[in-house]
Amino acid sequence: MDTLFDMLRYRRPARSNTEQEFITKFIEPLGTTEDSFGNHYLTVGDSPTTLFSSHTDTVHKNDGMQQVYISDNQIHTDNDVLGADCGTGVWIMMQMIEAGVNGLYIFHRDEEIGGKGSSFIADHTPELLDGISRAIAFDRMGNNEVITQQFSGMCCSDEFADDLSEKLGMNYHASPLGSFTDTANYTQIIPECTNVGVGYMHQHTANEYQEVSHLENLIAALINVDWNSLPTVRDTADTGNDLWFDDGKYAGYTEYASDLELSQLVYEDPEAAIELLLTMGLTSSEVSMYRTKAAA
Repeated sequence: MDTLFDMLRYRRPARSNTEQEFITKFIEPLGTTEDSFGNHYLTVGDSPTTLFSSHTDTVHKNDGMQQVYISDNQIHTDNDVLGADCGTGVWIMMQMIEAGVNGLYIFHRDEEIGGKGSSFIADHTPELLDGISRAIAFDRMGNNEVITQQFSGMCCSDEFADDLSEKLGMNYHASPLGSFTDTANYTQIIPECTNVGVGYMHQHTANEYQEVSHLENLIAALINVDWNSLPTVRDTADTGNDLWFDDGKYAGYTEYASDLELSQLVYEDPEAAIELLLTMGLTSSEVSMYRTKAAA
């Protein structure tokens, strides 16, 4: 965990100096290749069929370094975003690479400002994904969800999510309550795309923390999954119903009333509303500006 602790000291707004320092220190030594957009990727094993996904930027407003500490089995920082979204995902992929888990590992740029790194790959270098049947992101809050639907609709089959949940154990289960991460941009290329909860909570806020014991158990489970045995069921043309909008209303979080209006989403789940705004192209600084005006 010392490496993760060190990684979370870096505030990493997209394209900041600290993000580049983070990449230089932690990712480039893995032997990755950098594409023309700035994504880094690495292939482990021959002709892998599984993509593992994380991203290098955070929602910090300012770059630089921060202090982190551990208390009650949780990693915290004081008065700022921790950055476990997605520092934890990057760390998980580093451990899996070290363990020799076969896969295509992509460390995406600019996820927090609209998933631009994965969009670049999907639009300009889709051949990088040739032969990939499943894409697993480690960019989900909480400690028990395997996401089946993101903002664009269905991203993986229930059969896939159920089987992966069973292999992981630890009360993981299929969940349709996703918002957005880079694998959403691959759903028309890769049949089974998901996002797995990695044990951080309250992401994008000063209350963010990372559960340590859950992460230790999760990495042990991930290293032992037989990834090639997971079913491939979803057709890439099938995204199901659009979760996010139906006649201008939000329809994603099923524990709320159906056809929940976006204004109510902001009240009920502001983090999901913020992620929606970011995926629509607003920058984190613009969202912060609107927050400030709203609080005035």
